[in-house]
Amino acid sequence: MILLVGSAEEETLKCLSEVILDRELPMFFLDQKKIYDGRLKILSDHFKVGDEKYYFDNFCGVLNRISLTSYRGGIRDTISAFCYVMNIRLKNVLNRAINCVSNDSKLNQISSLRPILKTIQLPKAVILAKNDFSLLKKGRFIFKSLSSERSIVMEYRKHEHKNTCSEEPVLFQELLEGKNIRVHVVKDKCFAVAIQSDTIDYRYTNKREFYDYSLPENVEEECIQISKKLKLPFCGVDLIKTKDAYYILEVNPTPGYSFYERRLPHKRISLALIQALVG
Repeated sequence: MILLVGSAEEETLKCLSEVILDRELPMFFLDQKKIYDGRLKILSDHFKVGDEKYYFDNFCGVLNRISLTSYRGGIRDTISAFCYVMNIRLKNVLNRAINCVSNDSKLNQISSLRPILKTIQLPKAVILAKNDFSLLKKGRFIFKSLSSERSIVMEYRKHEHKNTCSEEPVLFQELLEGKNIRVHVVKDKCFAVAIQSDTIDYRYTNKREFYDYSLPENVEEECIQISKKLKLPFCGVDLIKTKDAYYILEVNPTPGYSFYERRLPHKRISLALIQALVG
């Protein structure tokens, strides 16, 4: 049986569950609200939701999309306990909670990849916290949240931001002119999508096009090595292809792949996920 964990409202889990149900595969969906409201009970070899028992060994694979930022009050211990179950007791988890925190510091995450990168390059980057942005004197930069919190990626413009001061750490990366590519790695397979857009952050515009993209073999292999290095068998690697090279921007440990797959004429990522979860 496949176990899906996360929010019932999340589009990514809806997308995958549709394909699982179409293939009439056994599945259990654990809505994280049942963890938050106390309906989940964890025992030595199984968990209970209401009166129903679900034994750990009966699950062949788990897709984990639980929101670790939703801790509050008395449910903290239950959340921690279930994360422990996913880290230790359940087999074939995409991805284990303990490995999903690498994106809490984007710069630290991609810097840790430096020893294994031979083809893909790292962009120039700097972190500013409580500093005047005027320190950025040369070149063009984009800026975004340093942590895993979603933020709109924007270009730093000196005439607009020269008097701005950040109270929180902000990540600045050199602005790279080129093609946006999202690579979804599912264990030893890669699925690349190119995005043509009129803005820097293509997530926040309606003027965009998505199409399948063929990566060079060495870049594809390096994306797989990135997923192994970060212990993320399922991840989203954000690349920029310039005239001369491929650059990595960040790696998403809980990629919302449905955002891309819904705009393509196939279900390749969903099918690869099912194959990985079934084992």
